[in-house]
Amino acid sequence: MWYVVETKPNASLYYGVNHDISKEELEKAIDHETVCELLNKVKVKKGDVFFIEPGTIHAIGAGIVIAEIQQSSDVTYRVFDYGRTDKDGQPRKLHIKQACEVASLRVSKTDYNFEKHLAKCRYFTVDLMEVKGIRQIFTDGSTFYSLLILEGRLKMKNGLELIDASKGDSIYVGASKGKTILAGDAKMLVTYVEPQ
Repeated sequence: MWYVVETKPNASLYYGVNHDISKEELEKAIDHETVCELLNKVKVKKGDVFFIEPGTIHAIGAGIVIAEIQQSSDVTYRVFDYGRTDKDGQPRKLHIKQACEVASLRVSKTDYNFEKHLAKCRYFTVDLMEVKGIRQIFTDGSTFYSLLILEGRLKMKNGLELIDASKGDSIYVGASKGKTILAGDAKMLVTYVEPQ
């Protein structure tokens, strides 16, 4: 899941393909470095949310700061890299064969209904939380909470531990921490895992 934290005017990202395509069409576009022409280019604004299904081709454009929430994974298949090079001046490795095997070739779904959540799947749930004054969260051993401060400032108290946090800070609240008090004026992403 991507949450757009900040963006410059007219910034955009790529999210899936702009029409249903064949594997051969994707391979040809990668080979001719025209793959961006097949992708759904989306202008973004602060607060936009994109739920990215496995296999969805995606890329962040210039002028965008996002928060990315994902399941534990170290797999990235790169199909195009805008001519960028690594620290040694070499092109970064592409993974064309692997990507073409798993890429979604259909237009991506955009009408998710996560009810009160920004995103929800078996790997994570993400909520938008505002604190104005004092608020409590409680962990009973079933899940952690990951807090990413989007705006404002707050103080977090758990037992004798006191943390000051402001925009851009990330706080991890362990699953067995019990009661945690949040005080201040802030907006944050809260990520946790719901029991299956």
